[in-house]
Amino acid sequence: MNIKTSLIKSPLVRAILLSIPILIPSVATAQSLALEEVIVTATKRAESAQDISMSVQSVSGQKLESLGIDNFENMSVNIPNFSVSDSLIVNQITMRGVGSGEDRGFEQSVSTFKDGVYLPRSRQTRSPFFDVDRVEVLRGPQAVLFGLNSTAGAISVHGATNKPGDDFEISLTGEYEAEFGGVRARAIAGGSAGETLGWRLALESKDSGDGWLKNSVSGDAGIIEHDMARLSFVWEPSENLSATFRWEHNKSESTGQLTEIVNGNINLPGDGALGGFAQRVAGINGIIPGSIDLRGENSQFDYVSFVENNPRFQSLDDGLEGNTYRNTLGADQEIDNASLALDWAIGENTLTALLGYSDYFYDAAVNIAGTPYSIYSGSNYEEYEQTSLEVRLASAAGNKFEWIVGAYYQDSTLFTDQPNVFDVSEVLGLAIGLPPAIVTAAVTGAPLYELGGANLAQDSDLKSVFLSGTYNFSDTFRVTAGVRYSDEEKVYRRDAATAGSGLYLKNPDGSLGFALGGAILNANGAAVGKTAGTVDSDNTMPELMAEWDIQDDVMLYARYAESAKAGGVATAGSADTSGLIYGDEQAESIEIGMKGRFLDGRAELNVALFSTDFTDLQVKSSAIGPSGEVVTVIGNAGEASSTGVELDGRILISESLTLGGTLAFLNAEYDSYSAGPCNRSRSTGAGSLPGTCDLGGQALPFAADTSASVYADIFKPISDNLNLVANLTVSYSDEYFVEGTLEPTLIQDSWTKVSGRIGVEAADNSWSLALLGQNLTDEETWLGGQPLFGYDMVYPAAPRTITLQGTYRF
Repeated sequence: MNIKTSLIKSPLVRAILLSIPILIPSVATAQSLALEEVIVTATKRAESAQDISMSVQSVSGQKLESLGIDNFENMSVNIPNFSVSDSLIVNQITMRGVGSGEDRGFEQSVSTFKDGVYLPRSRQTRSPFFDVDRVEVLRGPQAVLFGLNSTAGAISVHGATNKPGDDFEISLTGEYEAEFGGVRARAIAGGSAGETLGWRLALESKDSGDGWLKNSVSGDAGIIEHDMARLSFVWEPSENLSATFRWEHNKSESTGQLTEIVNGNINLPGDGALGGFAQRVAGINGIIPGSIDLRGENSQFDYVSFVENNPRFQSLDDGLEGNTYRNTLGADQEIDNASLALDWAIGENTLTALLGYSDYFYDAAVNIAGTPYSIYSGSNYEEYEQTSLEVRLASAAGNKFEWIVGAYYQDSTLFTDQPNVFDVSEVLGLAIGLPPAIVTAAVTGAPLYELGGANLAQDSDLKSVFLSGTYNFSDTFRVTAGVRYSDEEKVYRRDAATAGSGLYLKNPDGSLGFALGGAILNANGAAVGKTAGTVDSDNTMPELMAEWDIQDDVMLYARYAESAKAGGVATAGSADTSGLIYGDEQAESIEIGMKGRFLDGRAELNVALFSTDFTDLQVKSSAIGPSGEVVTVIGNAGEASSTGVELDGRILISESLTLGGTLAFLNAEYDSYSAGPCNRSRSTGAGSLPGTCDLGGQALPFAADTSASVYADIFKPISDNLNLVANLTVSYSDEYFVEGTLEPTLIQDSWTKVSGRIGVEAADNSWSLALLGQNLTDEETWLGGQPLFGYDMVYPAAPRTITLQGTYRF
């Protein structure tokens, strides 16, 4: 771990470091202190995280707010074996090296729940954190209580509420980000309306300011604006009945495209003396100067992009679906989530009913090739709506035999579309090394476009029942067994040769001209045509756990679980017919661990050893075909495994100082994948089928061998009315692949990231003022990547940000 010297020069970090020696001498006075207990609902009951027999990490909403973390991507930096990245296609979540790839048809291997409602689509996870009570991260396959497509893990987000009897409160927060001029304002009000009703309203507006990815061609990228509202009511008419209603709305827009071209000098098979992408362009411009304008593109990762903003694919709208999609680089999204939870005490048992609703649309315009000129442009559009109902009956806790039985139903509709356009003259020119003008003159006499797309309309019906029971053999030993049966039916209609697809001449005014029909590149999947059918998935998922309290505050546990993720239909336009339908993904896991409290409750240490075997892992990657073309590969890999060790702990050094951290060692690899995609460099051996490569024994993407995060929390009175508050967090990761073909040029180097906070607050908590920093060492990292036409396109993570945050409460 090599922390840059600029870290030590940071005023924020120096202030925190200088505070630590002042705090440590008070450790001797802390004998009567104890860590605050962390309460989670990972077992559908409220209990201490130290009493749950699985690897669980909980982050409070207060800590997320104090560190300026408002999305999964930023949160994952501080949680080893957990990675979140937002690509052009999906929001991809990876746990212990396993995720679902970037096809829009996939459900996530790491399932997401918001206020108890299951959210299967990746775009549903893009909504920022807002007025959150806590976020729980459950590592490893989930079988019974969270076993909805949860083969790698689950995340549960719980919003804040006010209960009857709470005092009236108002909180106002303002933030200013100094590096790029971003601002955020938040207002929260809540309290009681009578003796039986609690209410809470939260509003937020954010403008991230100037874009942090510089682009002089189409405008800077990384600009985000969003407006959010969240309303909740808690009604408790009696001691035996409680009803909680929540509604959340999020409308956001991102401007520009967060991609960069790197590694532009890679050779392709057949390139000969021309070399890679840059050499091809040089050769073409040598024939006719200015044929292809790189506009300063240097193929270096430097937060400078030259992606062109080309709206010409917008002309597909009338010929395709009659929709009006976004026509400038960026994305629009609108999300509504609502839930109604009823808890009714019936004798010693509790009946819970949770009704959930979610819908959203997502509309993005992208330069798919990521080049300074739009040889390949497109739109990503998605609409989704779901209604769900879960009913549970749970016995009282503390009985000799404790049990939970439940049923779940979900109905959803999905429409996703990806109209694309190829500039045939430019693409063929790059392929054969001739200027587009020569290609145009030789082929048609006018510019030629190939239009196409891939849309999928899908209705899904998911039914599930589950049962879990715990038998307490003694005060120190208990066994839990459970099972979930899940049945999902997806009825789909897919058209990979959307109406209007084919070849078109371009008119002098830039509009589409005469339609020639057919296709030249066939990169839009025209050969698949219209298809329809049904995909059925039914799975039985058992779980068995044993817990032994070897001391009052030390527990050993063992857990066995099987989980599954439903198959479905590929959405990528360039998907081959043979890869249109992918099957269920299966996971089988064993985890043993220890959870303990020490030093009279002032310290905690948890250890988990795990091994998970995956069968028919659902994968998507972009392979390079024999002629250098990009081919989308979607299907089920043979077998993969994820094995490792996770340690986490914290210690209360004194009233003023808490230290903590997490360390993870991981070995996640393909055990058998003999017909995998080949990368551009052909760094893996030949596969079992022509045109494939054997990825057996290779590491999975986003699977770092070692990752860690350590932190120091400081709270110290500096006068009768004023407290010092500070945090320093250092996170580290080994290197890892960032895309599915395991291209050696797309290995993210090891990194160390530092974040922190320092500020003051009133002793009565009426106000606070703090300086927040994220990625203080300004590490340059990738969230993902894709090998393309002789170069790599990557998705950069944000650089350093420094934010001034002020809050007033009354």
